[in-house]
Amino acid sequence: MKISEKKRILMILMTLIFLVPAFSDLFSKKSASENPILKAQTDIFFTRSENCYTLFLSDVTPASISMAIPDLPPTVKFLSSKKEEIIDADLGRGTLISLWFDFSLSGETHLAPLMVKINGKTHYYDFQKVQIYENPALISPQPEILFASPSRLHKNSKNGIYTYKAKAGEKINFSLYLKNGIQILSLKYDLPKNSIFKELERSDFAQGKFQIQEFTGKSQKIASFQWQILKEGRYFLPDIKMQVLSYKGEKREISMPRDIEIEITGSDSDFSQRKTGVSGIFAQAFEYKDDENSLQSELAPSREKLKESADSEKRTLWERLSGKKKAIFAGGALYSIPEERSKYQNFAGGQKVTLKERAGDWCFIQCEDFSGWVKKEDLFEIK
Repeated sequence: MKISEKKRILMILMTLIFLVPAFSDLFSKKSASENPILKAQTDIFFTRSENCYTLFLSDVTPASISMAIPDLPPTVKFLSSKKEEIIDADLGRGTLISLWFDFSLSGETHLAPLMVKINGKTHYYDFQKVQIYENPALISPQPEILFASPSRLHKNSKNGIYTYKAKAGEKINFSLYLKNGIQILSLKYDLPKNSIFKELERSDFAQGKFQIQEFTGKSQKIASFQWQILKEGRYFLPDIKMQVLSYKGEKREISMPRDIEIEITGSDSDFSQRKTGVSGIFAQAFEYKDDENSLQSELAPSREKLKESADSEKRTLWERLSGKKKAIFAGGALYSIPEERSKYQNFAGGQKVTLKERAGDWCFIQCEDFSGWVKKEDLFEIK
């Protein structure tokens, strides 16, 4: 055999000697999917808390194992690890590896495989992917609004305010949801002015019929509403207030988000009709049958008796301290805006109402059955 052939064979042998470990390591990495994976100990992880992965290696002692934590993203912090020998009735004898991590951001986990050497041989084990949620013990319950026509909602990139556009008198349907709350303790709202506001549906959760026992990332439906705003302008959402119980067990008062505005516009024909006192929008909004109201009016107490009733009543100490005004409504026309030319609805008298606002000879009143503008002369104020 010539010297040149011997050199060529020697070079091939040396190349194989160097390539075998590399191929062996590559094969080990490729076969990681065939290995057992590091399993999450819970279905979901939380930020700012200890989250554990475990890996069971059968027929292996802790002393024969060494491992290297992979490079972690800046939002993930490795806390600690543990190797313990166990005997399991189903799995047999082996080593249980436990690893704890702290995640600072919500989202899905993306960790590189864990490198483990067993008796000098390298193996790679994948981490189970888990969804990470904001730690419910550290955040407050949040209200969420879902409009029936979400395409009308537009966000201003400069100030972050959302604007929902509609016409005066148009029905706006929306639903209220709650996130990160386990129970509704109370739900109340003030009827918005210059509008017709209806609660269409209230969920069992909102009625306090059950309490969430385990964490869920889903929002819970509270109620559905229908809102008709009768006057042009910009409005915030109705003042709906909830008292809820947080995951931490604390009572929290929740109000509507202030980053949503309702922009109400009207056509030129609406404006011209309003000037003549014949508004199609208000007419549509207040098309009610007055037969029942007329009958109630005949049976209602006289104005003299209602005045005597108001004179005999006194405001409570709390009403005096808070400045809350009360009155008895004598009955008559209830207007959507303080203007006699607008359409109105007739109501029988006798209701105890709250005085919310004054404008000259007009007062905005509110009770459980209705709200709107009335003439001051149709109220008997309780002193």
